[in-house]
Amino acid sequence: MISDAVSAIGDLVDRGIEQVSGLVENAHQQAASDPCYAEVQTRTAFARNMRPVTNQAIRAANARAVAGPAAVAAAINNRGRSSSRYAGGVTWARWVRENAINDSQIIGVAALLGGPIGAAIAVGGVEDWIAQALPPGAPSSSTSGLQISDGVYVYRGTPGTAAQHLASGTLSGPALVQAWDNWTAHEAATVYPPRFPQWRADLAALTGSETWQPGDDVAPQSMIGRQLAWEQEVLALADEAGEACALQREQQWDLARTTAQAWVDRQRAEGAATVLQGTAPLAAVVIGGIILGRSLKR
Repeated sequence: MISDAVSAIGDLVDRGIEQVSGLVENAHQQAASDPCYAEVQTRTAFARNMRPVTNQAIRAANARAVAGPAAVAAAINNRGRSSSRYAGGVTWARWVRENAINDSQIIGVAALLGGPIGAAIAVGGVEDWIAQALPPGAPSSSTSGLQISDGVYVYRGTPGTAAQHLASGTLSGPALVQAWDNWTAHEAATVYPPRFPQWRADLAALTGSETWQPGDDVAPQSMIGRQLAWEQEVLALADEAGEACALQREQQWDLARTTAQAWVDRQRAEGAATVLQGTAPLAAVVIGGIILGRSLKR
């Protein structure tokens, strides 16, 4: 489910496309008779109705694409412990207890060994002990030391008794490595920044992918994809109308120059050539301006 903020952007996209589609249809009809007006209309629609919504959607996608993975990375680096930088997920120690270590096996080992550490574990402190025994980074697959569960070992780094390994050792083993891979995948799928609880769904709606990053392509049917497609259509129509407008204006100037020259020629034919030689360029400009002004008022 997407957030209210992104849902509102989707509404803007839908309404904007509906409004602009009608304007584009009118512009197509206007382009043949008045391309200059059609160009102004389409470029105005792009600047006022389309580009602001596109920019808003892209900003929303960028914010979530940065904040979401940053929250996941922070959670993994902090082993999922409580923090204001992220929410969701589960601690690494709890994941190990629930998925990699058999409580009955480790409690049995601890009870047999005795001592303060063994006693604490035996009475239910398994998760606390795991948190202390986990390595600072990703675990290794080493099978050295004391086996405390299927595929999980504890080793203090030097040879010692079982009680010594249990008291000050570090957890390792193939089962722990698999648990790490599964836990990091779980965090990537469940952790979120407090500002954007639905950041994955938001990104999927905005761009077509939960893993989208700035610079990546967007899916054609995503919010941004649909908006960009309409922008391209509007700008293509504006460019086409602009070319037709430039041609029309050139033709109007040609007509103005031809009309002015014809007027000069008539005056010369009537014997006023001497007077007109100094005023002909000015007359051509004045008449051309009148004709062009009338055409632009259409």
